Amino acid sequence: MIPWGGANSPSRLAMGPLPKTGEWVRLEVEAAKVGLNPGAAINGWAFTQHGGTTYWDKAGIVTRTPQDGQGFESLAAWEAFEKTQEKSSVPGPVKDGIKVEPDKRTDDQKKQIRDYFVQFVCT
Repeated sequence: MIPWGGANSPSRLAMGPLPKTGEWVRLEVEAAKVGLNPGAAINGWAFTQHGGTTYWDKAGIVTRTPQDGQGFESLAAWEAFEKTQEKSSVPGPVKDGIKVEPDKRTDDQKKQIRDYFVQFVCT
């Protein structure tokens, strides 16, 4: 038992048993179930698990609006968004690669774009 928050409250929400050994499970939580309203900003997120050893991957946010590069469901959606931006925090070589039509990009441009997306956009 987690020693804080009331059961089934935003601060203590059980999401089910641990996965079977060797299985991978994607855990999705509706924002409202953990007390977040539309437009709310968060600066931390904590997870607790009980009854076994679990390896956690990165936590991410999926949103309907792109905020600071988050919420893109695909590389193509992010690229389309970046092409419309007058100002961008994307490094020059990545930004330049995005401007090139996908079928005309060099392997290095494709790698830079993909690596940037995986590391900084779709974490």
